[in-house]
Amino acid sequence: MGGGTMGAGATNDRPWITVMLDQREELGLSAEQIGRLFTLRDTFAREARKKSETLEKIERDLDQLLGPGPVDLRAVEAKLKEAEAIRTDLRLARIKVIEEGKGVLTPEQRAKFVELVKQSQGSSGGALQQRTPATARGMEEMQRFMQSDQAPQAMAAMMEMARRMGNGDTMLGMVRMMEMMGSMGGMMGPGGQQ
Repeated sequence: MGGGTMGAGATNDRPWITVMLDQREELGLSAEQIGRLFTLRDTFAREARKKSETLEKIERDLDQLLGPGPVDLRAVEAKLKEAEAIRTDLRLARIKVIEEGKGVLTPEQRAKFVELVKQSQGSSGGALQQRTPATARGMEEMQRFMQSDQAPQAMAAMMEMARRMGNGDTMLGMVRMMEMMGSMGGMMGPGGQQ
């Protein structure tokens, strides 16, 4: 687990704490560990929302500075630096909370988690997903789509949407998209039905 990675080919772009919580039974997490992981994740989510709101305000301010007339480049530069500082702070805070989450696990649990991640990367459906008939069908359809000629254009459109949702920060936009999809799933209830 050294160097901040969870294994070969893994990155910190995945929601590791959520993955740990999803795999609580396989990892044998105690109630205390589960509580600590939920607290880390929820505290970070609240802080990230605040920073995202601040970033959105800065972007609106920046939009006001830009226009068809003369632009105050010093003011624009200051806003850009302010926005980048918040993006950097947000990303660093995310990495720190993920590392804190990894620290909640015992060495044995960390080893097991690394193994689960490796299995999920090596299998088509992913060991970190619940294997239901609907999930299997969905994964098959996703694989078929990803091999189609439409996939590159769709991926480019999705990345552009993420960039816009993140006010230029694609990673932040992807987090927002996932949060939005997660909240939509919660509204739909079990099995995706209202």
